[in-house]
Amino acid sequence: MKQLLSLMLLLWFVSAFAQTQRVELSGMEDFPVDMLTELGSFECTGGGYPTGLYECSEGSGIHIRNLEGYTCLLNPDLDVIATAWAQINANWDANYTGPVFGNWMVVFSDECDKSLLQDPDDYFAGTYTGKRRLQMDGPDPVWIGEWKLDGWGVGAHEGVQFKSKNEYIMYTALPLPFEVTGIGTGPEGQFNAVMIIHGED
Repeated sequence: MKQLLSLMLLLWFVSAFAQTQRVELSGMEDFPVDMLTELGSFECTGGGYPTGLYECSEGSGIHIRNLEGYTCLLNPDLDVIATAWAQINANWDANYTGPVFGNWMVVFSDECDKSLLQDPDDYFAGTYTGKRRLQMDGPDPVWIGEWKLDGWGVGAHEGVQFKSKNEYIMYTALPLPFEVTGIGTGPEGQFNAVMIIHGED
């Protein structure tokens, strides 16, 4: 709570000056067990038919549209600093790798609660693009997702630009919490963000 208040005060303080200021923020991103809020839709590409949740009998890959979920942003001490939402669209190949894109929103708070995402007054929002790739860790496959976020503040954060580079490491083809898959440990992601208060340089 103390660090969150310090961050909000810092944003308010630097916004009072005409010069452009940058506030850097980094931490971890944790996937709650109930992270999926909308399953969206998917189709199998190159033939085949759905056999399960985002699974195809055969073919060249899978396209996902309007999947939605929320996550918890944590500081380096693993204290909650925000609740985040993302809408996910993916054009994946048969290995569940390929481009992803969509919309996002972050609401700063000292608790992680998806109800905070319903019509908030003060938040950051924007779009992201990224890609998911597969690499081997010895005999085990590891899926690595890399996103670039760009957006702006609303309400009390109006005029503040938000940029972030996020990375997600998963040990299963479907990006689900480790508590669900039973493989790996959390937090599942990390972020390096910067908030830019634009002034008259």
